[in-house]
Amino acid sequence: MPTPTRRKRRRFLGLKNQGATCYLNSLLQTMYMTPEFRRAIFALPGKELGVQLEDEGSGNGKGEAGRRKARVIPIELQELFAKLQTEEKESSVETKELTDSFGWTGGAVLQQHDLSELNLILLEAIEKSLNRTAGEALIRQTYDIEITQEIECKECNNISSRSTVERSLGVPIQGFASLESSLAAYVKPLVLEGGNQYRCGWCQK
Repeated sequence: MPTPTRRKRRRFLGLKNQGATCYLNSLLQTMYMTPEFRRAIFALPGKELGVQLEDEGSGNGKGEAGRRKARVIPIELQELFAKLQTEEKESSVETKELTDSFGWTGGAVLQQHDLSELNLILLEAIEKSLNRTAGEALIRQTYDIEITQEIECKECNNISSRSTVERSLGVPIQGFASLESSLAAYVKPLVLEGGNQYRCGWCQK
């Protein structure tokens, strides 16, 4: 989808609450307001989104799957983001088509969900739906966080480290004036003393 032309009046639109989807709406707004993600969603070729191999392991002997289906989630994200960017008349945008693409039916939109858990589930669903497309690495490149924890011995200065990849980061907000100050506190070195000390595997102290 070509990137839609922005509306003449620079204003932001909300998302309609379907009952208990305020948590989802806030998550979708953060995705839309992430320029790298928004532009990449718009840039996904329609030809690639039109069909998706289903049951990829059940080939027909010719290297093709027997059934095909549309990559519904990224298509609906494109439509939703386009409305948020171009709609002139409405003050809020419907999300029903998108939640339908999740498979949410009946009372699913009336149930509260944990936002952090939903974020991981949604990112995984988008990533899976973009398999074998130009956006295959989009979620990893945009949302994966590599966290490296280092422990330095005060006696011999040996440094041991361990790295993990996460897609969410819990940072404290109480007592901080901004996200930047909270992140600075999150990565501030901590001196381990007393019962919190580690025995160094290098110098054994």
